[in-house]
Amino acid sequence: MTDGGPLAVETIVDGVAGAPGVAIGPAFLVDRRRAQLPRFHLAAHAVLAEHDRFMAAQQRALVEIDEVHARMEQLGSGEYLAILEAHRLMLRDPILVDGTKRRIATDLVNAEWALALTLKEVKAVFDRLTDDYFRERRSDIDVIGDRLQQALIGQEAPVATPPSAGAVLVAHDLSPADAIRLRDAKVAAIALNVGGKTSHTVILARALGLPAVVGLQRITESVGRGDIIVVDGDAGRVTLHPSEETTHTATERHRVFREKMRRRGRPVSGLVRTKDGTEIELQANVEFAQEAVSATRLGAHGVGLYRTEYLYMSRPDLPSEDEQATAYTIVAEAVRPQRVVLRTFDLGGDKFASPVKLGTTFDTASGLRAIRFAMRFPDILKTQLSAMLRASSSGEIGVMIPMISSLEELAFVKELMAAARHDVVSRGFVVAEKVPLGVMVELPAAVIIIRELLAESDFVSVGTNDLVQYTLGVDRVHQIDSGLYQPYHPSIVRSLATIANAAREAGKSASICGEMAAEPAYSALLLGLGFRRLSMNPIAIAGVRAALRRINARDAAAFAQKVLAARTTNASRAEIDSFNREHEIDVHA
Repeated sequence: MTDGGPLAVETIVDGVAGAPGVAIGPAFLVDRRRAQLPRFHLAAHAVLAEHDRFMAAQQRALVEIDEVHARMEQLGSGEYLAILEAHRLMLRDPILVDGTKRRIATDLVNAEWALALTLKEVKAVFDRLTDDYFRERRSDIDVIGDRLQQALIGQEAPVATPPSAGAVLVAHDLSPADAIRLRDAKVAAIALNVGGKTSHTVILARALGLPAVVGLQRITESVGRGDIIVVDGDAGRVTLHPSEETTHTATERHRVFREKMRRRGRPVSGLVRTKDGTEIELQANVEFAQEAVSATRLGAHGVGLYRTEYLYMSRPDLPSEDEQATAYTIVAEAVRPQRVVLRTFDLGGDKFASPVKLGTTFDTASGLRAIRFAMRFPDILKTQLSAMLRASSSGEIGVMIPMISSLEELAFVKELMAAARHDVVSRGFVVAEKVPLGVMVELPAAVIIIRELLAESDFVSVGTNDLVQYTLGVDRVHQIDSGLYQPYHPSIVRSLATIANAAREAGKSASICGEMAAEPAYSALLLGLGFRRLSMNPIAIAGVRAALRRINARDAAAFAQKVLAARTTNASRAEIDSFNREHEIDVHA
């Protein structure tokens, strides 16, 4: 704790808004500095014993995950078990396990050294990704690597000594096991050096109802144990040594936040009605089959986006048709009778994070991803479509193609899907008579030809993340906090209006499945533009539901026209802020 000298002045550190809410309390600093990892060379006869030691450490790490899994179920946090499933898969991943064992044998080095070298290679792959969602999975590699190293050298868990109730946890990063200990210790908030809005640590913080700010870079170097700090998860800001006025304000905001958390209940349905009775479907975006089960408990009316990329990531081979069919069937059965929209893989270029041998290399700037990648390797897409068609007998399924920019691409998929249907049926599998085929609108090219695309497809879904990026020419990974990433830019708002109007004229469904759908600040705008189906991270459903229930669809339509008429980004943002204030919409819910 500081002694109140000249350094103890109020200091603000900006980061990334992770989990909502405000808390104030004494800092509990987790020292993430590792003991020096042993590094030594082995005699050839010691390799097998070192292999055994590494595998024993892996088993200890897996046992801990099983223990955390059981604890989460006991605490009622079952909706986040998919995170633990991901960590379990990573611990068993051949790239990590076989890669470490291979280094032990070929380099004749001890397991800790071999593991460190293997982790460095794996993380370098994630660092090259341009997709922020998959880049943030790098932190999971850090967590798994830390756990294995601790098991190897016999360290205790980083949060072995629990903080006192009401403390603010300050750390580099957290594992699921750490989060469970924090739940038990009743900490008030979390402040981390690393992480982004979709990192698993943030998801866990939201699950536990803990305000969190991440991406603070060196917060662990600026805070001493016992220092009073304020964590503002709404603004993405941490205040060190708060003044008396700041302390009073933070204390009151924390009281309001805790009261809101106590009142918050789980919705009983994914259908929500506005004040004047307009019905909107709130659906879930998921990446693991198991997430679909918890999504329905959080009020999802089906799955509007199932990302299938994870089946392909971090593995030495391609997933089989049987493996994929099983995963898709689990999702279909979990949300039945509601629909699940399966997005075909969005892979290629720097997003193929596995050493699949395809006989070619990719320039990450070439745009050879998603449908373009599939057209280069049609057998991979046909296998996936066959698996999706097989799962269609287990529930209501739609298939969606990402990154479509032309009718030729859509025609290619329709022809391949017809061939896959014929093949699957000929092998004796039952396939639904109608499996809707839709396209994701993520490129300006798709907006311009939206009427032609709607004429040849069954539905469209707008991926606002990529649409903003490609329309405005900004990097949503590095520039999201620079002020250049603007979902309310007039070009974006007008593009969304074009899509919604074209879908209404065609009598077909248009949904939103990007981050705009998950932000209560944009709920009225999307409603007013004509969208009646929003798909989002399940944890965002409650906040969006609350926002929509506060407004009339008629008022939202009039408001959307004002935003459409705005000539500048500032004017558009001002209209949105004014409407949300007038209707008391909690944009941080």
